[in-house]
Amino acid sequence: MGCWQVRLLLATLVLLVALAAPASAQQVVNDPEIDAFVAVAQQQLGPVTHCPTGVRIVAGDFLANAGVWASVKQTTIDGATVAECEIRLESDHYPRPPTAGYGVWDEIMCKIIVHEWGHVLGKTHVEDPTDLMYPLPPLSAAPGCVKVQPTVYPAKEIASTTAFVPSRPRPRKRCHSWRTKRHRIKSCRRGTARWKVITPRKRSAGKRLAYIRRVV
Repeated sequence: MGCWQVRLLLATLVLLVALAAPASAQQVVNDPEIDAFVAVAQQQLGPVTHCPTGVRIVAGDFLANAGVWASVKQTTIDGATVAECEIRLESDHYPRPPTAGYGVWDEIMCKIIVHEWGHVLGKTHVEDPTDLMYPLPPLSAAPGCVKVQPTVYPAKEIASTTAFVPSRPRPRKRCHSWRTKRHRIKSCRRGTARWKVITPRKRSAGKRLAYIRRVV
C-alpha cells in the first residue's frame, strides 16, 4: 500500500469518527431559580402565546464563544431568521460556576433570561443601552431581578459576563539588599515576578544612576 493510500485511509477514518461522534449533550433545565427568572421575564415582557407547549429551556454546549451565556434557537423561513420556542443556556455559565461571585451570577442570569425571552417574543437588539434588548454588557436592570450593590461588589465583576472569579489579594512584595565594592543591589520579588535595582555607589555628575534588571 502506497503512502498516499495510507493517508487517504487515515483521513477517511477520522471523518467517520467525527460523523459518528454524538452531538453535544443537551439537558432540559428544571431549576426553580431559572423558573423564577422566567416569571420575571413574563411579568416584564408578557407571556409567549405562539408556543403551544411553552418555551423550552435547555443547557449544553451550543456556541464556541465562551463569553455568551445564552441564546435562542433560530430557524430560517423564506430567507428570514425566526426565533423558536427554545432558550439555550451555555454550560460554561450554567449551572452556576463554583467561582461565580455571590449574587452576581443571579443578577446577570436573570437579566439574560429576560433578554432571551424578548427574542422569543420576536424582539431584536437595539442601540439604546437602557433598553433590555441592548446586547452588550452591562445589561440593563430588569424589574424583579436581584440587584447587586456596587458598594459591595466590584463594578468590574458586575459588568463582566465572561468570568466571575473572586478577587485575590495582591502578592506581597519582598526585598532584600546588599552591597558590593561598586554597587548597592536591591533584589525584589512579587509572586512570580523578580527584579533587581542596581545603584552605583560612586557619584556621577552629582547624581546616583540606577537601573533595573528584570530577572526572568
